Amino acid sequence: MNFLKEKFGEKNVVSFTLHQDETTPHIHAVVIPITQNEKGRTCLSADRLFNPTTLSQLQTDYAAAMGEHGLERGIKGSRRQHQDMKQVYGHQQATAAELAPLVQPVTVQAYKIETMPGVMGRDTWKAEQEAAINAEIARQVGEANQRLQRAGNVAIAHAGSSEQAEALARQLAISQGLKQGHFTELQARDKQVDWLYDQQARIAVQLAQGGGTLSKQLEAEGKIRTENARKELVKVVETTLTKPIRDQAMFLEELKKAGWAVGKDGIVNEKNGAVFSSKDLKPNGLELMPQLAAACERTKAAEFAQSAAGKLAAEQAQRQVRGQQPHEGRAVLEMDAKDVETIKKNFLDVRAGVRPGAVQADGRVQLEIVYQHTQPTIRSINDMLNKAQKWTGVTVQEDSHDREHRQAGAERRGQELKAEKTQGKSQDRGQSIG
Repeated sequence: MNFLKEKFGEKNVVSFTLHQDETTPHIHAVVIPITQNEKGRTCLSADRLFNPTTLSQLQTDYAAAMGEHGLERGIKGSRRQHQDMKQVYGHQQATAAELAPLVQPVTVQAYKIETMPGVMGRDTWKAEQEAAINAEIARQVGEANQRLQRAGNVAIAHAGSSEQAEALARQLAISQGLKQGHFTELQARDKQVDWLYDQQARIAVQLAQGGGTLSKQLEAEGKIRTENARKELVKVVETTLTKPIRDQAMFLEELKKAGWAVGKDGIVNEKNGAVFSSKDLKPNGLELMPQLAAACERTKAAEFAQSAAGKLAAEQAQRQVRGQQPHEGRAVLEMDAKDVETIKKNFLDVRAGVRPGAVQADGRVQLEIVYQHTQPTIRSINDMLNKAQKWTGVTVQEDSHDREHRQAGAERRGQELKAEKTQGKSQDRGQSIG
């Protein structure tokens, strides 16, 4: 607006409208072409103000006024032809689609240097590594150049769009930066290889001549790293010994998961090659092998305790501690204090023994129910215990031996009662006949 006022006079600027309904924001301005003729008189003349010469200068002046905002003048004297806006946007979309895969950043592929060999054969190894690095540089730079060439061809094919030129310029800058950065990285690695080669060569010479500063430093560093690795292994072993370990093979498998392997000389750190025998380790301040044996036994005992046989053995041991005979049954019921007398009466009615048990911290009370698997009322006792398991707020604890034998006793007693009933009917029938 200020540019137009200064150029044509504030009174001659009729309208100034910003349009943002298209891809590129632009301004429509209407001015009155007031100027002076050869005689110095004010006149209305569009030909004098707007002709090829004045319009070219107008572009130059406007670019100068807007330079601080980043606006650049078009190419002066360009022979480009005017294109319909639909055609321009069509070119832009086609160019964007073709440039999209080409303007993606070039993927930097790191080159992995092989492990340096021993003292022998290092010259050959160094030459091979340099050749491989140079080949990798050439390959990746060649790939970037091919993409640049294809991007350039697309931009040329759709020349006339400033956005296309800017996209190509950005691609050139990105690709050049990536190429230079990767080349610099590879050069730094190459220098690192040279430095490592020189250091190892120095150490080799010093060792051959009876030792030196570098070899002593290397030896001291090796001792520190070895001790750190040993301490790390001790922690791994101590943690592993707390886990379920059935045998030595399972123990070694756990070490392998933590980055250690078993070699012919002992346990090996897969990262730095440190090797330790079982004697080098003192987990928990004790010898390793007795602790490993104890961990295996502990695991086997825990697994047996969870098995059916283990649970039965535990129950039998508890019965022996209580002095409970095989034919004697026992169940412990836990309930609220308000239910004690009712439950006690129910079991006394079926001829079961009832003993008071412990009172828990939460106020709940235990009753111990005792009986014999062979007593005449075993069916009633069995029914009552089955019902107790369904009572609200009541828990029943009994071992599998008692549960199985009371159920078997109840079934056996039912068969006995059935046989007695049948026999009684037979006797009654015989008396009536006589």
